[in-house]
Amino acid sequence: MSKAKRATPREPPKASPLQAAQQSPIAELNVMAAMLAEARHALTVQKYTDLDLKAAADRGFAAGYQLAGLEIVKCMYAAVCLTLHEKFGFGEDRLLRTLEDLDHKTWLCIEHHEITDQVYQEIGLRLNFDELSDRLTLKKGKRWRKPRKP
Repeated sequence: MSKAKRATPREPPKASPLQAAQQSPIAELNVMAAMLAEARHALTVQKYTDLDLKAAADRGFAAGYQLAGLEIVKCMYAAVCLTLHEKFGFGEDRLLRTLEDLDHKTWLCIEHHEITDQVYQEIGLRLNFDELSDRLTLKKGKRWRKPRKP
């Protein structure tokens, strides 16, 4: 009797640290921890100037901000879809048109205050994200209240 050779399982190709971080918040934390460990090692082994450290910190902050920003945008788009569907019965077609318009308005803005000022001028709703508790207020000074669920 001859022995059949066992097929050895192939390992899937490994994702780059950036790709892994985009797939999972845990992976993102692991990437940041690895970057921190690398920076600590570099500080103990090599001599860096304060400018080198500032530049490295700025690069790390920018990478983290970019990853977090993308996740927030995904959540907001999904929340807009669910809210419009649940509250106003929006279906696939109206949601698609709304998201296309949302994309268009978003890309026209250079800074957030442009569109938040437009919302206040045209609708009377002030969007103030500097305050966590009172983010939404009406022009008349009344506190914005969420509609109650039926």
